[in-house]
Amino acid sequence: MRQFTLGIAVYACLCASLIIPVHGLTIRDDRTQSQYVALADSEPYVMGGMVYSSSEIGSGTLISPHWVLTAGHVVDTSGAVTQTFITTYGYGYDASPTRRYVDPNADIGLLYLPETAYEIYNHRDFTYPTLYTSSLGSELGQSCVIEGAGDTGTGSAGITTGPGTIMAGTNVVSDINPNVLFVDFTNPSTGQATDLEAGPSYGDSGGGLFITKNGVTYLAGVQSFGYANDGDFDSSYGDGGGYVRVSSQLAWIQSIIGIPGDLNADGLVNVADYGILKAHWYQSVPAGTDGDLNSDGFVNLDDFKLFKADFQASGAGTDALLTANLPESSTQLLAMAMSPVLAVLLWKRVLSRKLQMHSVS
Repeated sequence: MRQFTLGIAVYACLCASLIIPVHGLTIRDDRTQSQYVALADSEPYVMGGMVYSSSEIGSGTLISPHWVLTAGHVVDTSGAVTQTFITTYGYGYDASPTRRYVDPNADIGLLYLPETAYEIYNHRDFTYPTLYTSSLGSELGQSCVIEGAGDTGTGSAGITTGPGTIMAGTNVVSDINPNVLFVDFTNPSTGQATDLEAGPSYGDSGGGLFITKNGVTYLAGVQSFGYANDGDFDSSYGDGGGYVRVSSQLAWIQSIIGIPGDLNADGLVNVADYGILKAHWYQSVPAGTDGDLNSDGFVNLDDFKLFKADFQASGAGTDALLTANLPESSTQLLAMAMSPVLAVLLWKRVLSRKLQMHSVS
């Protein structure tokens, strides 16, 4: 693990054209950068970060304890270049040189981090964004949050500052095709801009586009390219960005990382998987196995929360058998976790009473 100061003086020089790889966010003139930084520091956007190497700066999102989803053109599959995922806290973790993958049919890629997210975030537990599926309906017209770590500036001036600040802003999915979601950086003067309206810029390739439905935040897109409606892409008002649709590439993602919550690797998230977690409840296990979904080496409430989210996201939420067996409240789970302690306390109480009776006689 290495610590970085975000604000690295590295600039990825890319050839300007009407459609180009992009990296970063530009913001409304009437908002402060700190507002966008604060949004990036909140859950689950805190799982976003910078993908840094000596030749490329991009962005990415932790989608599980070990995996970062990013743009395919950001990933160096040769392993010859060190690629480091830098968190919002400024800590950097090198991706495995042998476990880097690029989707052959879309501009998305995956980086494997040998250290777990639990370690990356100083043993703090955060919520991973759930991957968007087609069963959730069309993304068109949905309010969204976009995130990036690259160049920044304002809508009127365009790019003014280099990469290094991880920010998140708001937008709306303005158009879609079978593989791409589009957003436009709207000028507030039109009265159509969102509260923290933002647009993509250099340094944000691989950054996430998030949609929240019914209280659940989904990672719906991965930044791939930018475009200029006025013929000059400078990340100013009117420019926009294209994001690879996660729902369209879900099968490829799952073929690499597996299905979250599928503990027995049978391709389903169901009661059989819950049985594995339950059988190892409150036990130390090899990290990442036997229901240890956050890879901290111990099966407890944190893993149950992750499993329940994975179970619900899989669409299996009507499984009556699992619903009947799942503890529905933290109180019940706490009781399960405390049962060994309570047993000891009760045993001590009985023993104490027996000793008192003996001393009286």
